[in-house]
Parts: sequence; C-alpha cells; structure tokens
Amino acid sequence: MRSRLTARVMASALGTLMLGLGCGAPAAPAATRSPSAHKISAGPPNCQADSAQDIIFTGDVVGNLKCQSAPTSCSQGQPEPAKLIATIPVMVDGRPATFTVSTGGTYGLPGHGPGAYEVPSRLGAGDPQFELQLTDMTTWVSSSGGMVTVLTDDGTHVRGTVEGGLTGPGPMRVSGSWGCARAGA
Repeated sequence: MRSRLTARVMASALGTLMLGLGCGAPAAPAATRSPSAHKISAGPPNCQADSAQDIIFTGDVVGNLKCQSAPTSCSQGQPEPAKLIATIPVMVDGRPATFTVSTGGTYGLPGHGPGAYEVPSRLGAGDPQFELQLTDMTTWVSSSGGMVTVLTDDGTHVRGTVEGGLTGPGPMRVSGSWGCARAGA
C-alpha cells in the first residue's frame, strides 16, 4: 500500500513540476518562412507570332510565359554549327532574364533533325539542355531526363517543346512549347 501511495505522490509531483516548467516559458520560435518564389511575367497581352511562347515554370520560379517583348532568336554558331540554341528573353521579378533551350551538338547533322533530345545524366557543353539565368547570374540548369523536342524546322522558324526539372538555388520545373526565328528570317 505504501509503495502505491509513494508512486502516486511521485507522479503527482512530477506532473506539477512539468506543468510549472511550461508556464512562463518562452514560446518555441516560429518557423521561418521560405523566401517567396521568383515570378515569371506572362509578357505583353498582344503577341506577334515570332514572340509567342507557352512555357510553365513551377517551383523556385513560377509563372506562365506567353509572350516576350522581342522575338526569340535561334542560333547555330561556331564552333558547333549544328547546335541549335533558342535564346528566349523573359522577365523575372520585373528584371530581364534569359531562358535558353539547346538541342545539343548533333542537331542538323545527317539523321539529326526534328525529334526528341534527352538531357543526359552527365551534362556537357554539346548536350541537349535548358537553363534559366537571372540578371544577377543566378542560374538553374536542366536535370537528367529532361527533354528538348523540335517539332518543326522550316529553315526560318523552329517550334518545339521542353519539359523537365532544373537544379539551382531551389528546385524548379518547366514544361511547354517554345519557338524561335533563325537569323535573317
């Protein structure tokens, strides 16, 4: 009987002590909010065909690029004349930025025209890839498994799709259609 009484007294004392420690104790610090995502501007409402895009950004950068103020250019410059690169001007948080889509170094070579080009697991300069670079040089680069697809290329205009994840300061994903005009088109 005495041991039961001792156990009850101890439990009661322990409960009172724990309750007392909680009173007047500072509250746990509030969870820190993660910084808000960067925002892509949709672009001007009246869009000419050469400026039309439909690229959705989610994650660390959010928004749906529909149009940019200047046409997107395609280049196939030296030293890789076969490498097709679309340089798409975008506005992120009200500042100019660039979203670049590249088919890699084999595009345009025999047997390598319109089609799907997968971002490899070990990314190199001549590989299919895409990236977003802000004015302050913050950059997100395509992750393995991303896809750059050229749907049409008539020699003056190129249309395609892009889909996949990007790594950078935080995770990001893009999907949608892009287009560009070749120099002199």
